[in-house]
Amino acid sequence: VSKHIKKPIRSTILSIDWHPNNVLLAAGGSDFTTRIFSGYIKAKDEEGKPVDEKPAATCWGKKMPFGAVMAEFGTSAGGGGWIHDVSFSPSGDELAFVAHDASINVANGNVPNEEEGGFAVARVESKDLPYRAVTWITPNSLICAGHGYVPVLATFVDGVLSYGASVDAPVKKAAKAMSAMDKFRTLDRKGTSNASSTDTNVQSTHQNAISDIFLFKGDKSNCEEFVTAGVDGKLVHWKLSEVRAVDGVNVV
Repeated sequence: VSKHIKKPIRSTILSIDWHPNNVLLAAGGSDFTTRIFSGYIKAKDEEGKPVDEKPAATCWGKKMPFGAVMAEFGTSAGGGGWIHDVSFSPSGDELAFVAHDASINVANGNVPNEEEGGFAVARVESKDLPYRAVTWITPNSLICAGHGYVPVLATFVDGVLSYGASVDAPVKKAAKAMSAMDKFRTLDRKGTSNASSTDTNVQSTHQNAISDIFLFKGDKSNCEEFVTAGVDGKLVHWKLSEVRAVDGVNVV
């Protein structure tokens, strides 16, 4: 059985994520909006058995006809930005999404708020460049990454969303001794004998924007390792045991 969800989508869908019950579907698009749809198909197979079992009620709603919009969220009163990624929490009661206005957002399905599309939304407007990916690594911690080159930790505890710190602590390479000949070559090519002044590498593991985050070991409730993919062509493997040791990082 295949069906299309078309309304009220008004632009390109950039990201999706399934709820843990495999019925609700979150979608973020370039119309600056995140929506939660019902994917429940009330149909029977050739043997007359239901294709999907009737889903149990969730905090997002009880009745779930196919294509129904269970909730809808923007990113800010001032307009917002494209929704680059969405991610349900391990319980499915919270939905995190990041947008091109450099905001991190978490919609809480257990707290009603009519002004925010039916449910309360905690929002942090970062001073970093926009994020392109987000995922939960524990029931209260998220990893975001994007145009800023480094993964960043955020926490959501008791309805409060807090911006954390970069989890990237690159090892600084020791300066190499330069011979007299190398100094003259550098001076001839670059106009200076100081190689560090012309070094274009940034002080991060990724050398360009991070486009996606994948859980490598564990799941959203207890991630042990994750991988980031970047525009620099790198796949970087991160271990939570090492991330927890970075100064300023507090995974809860």
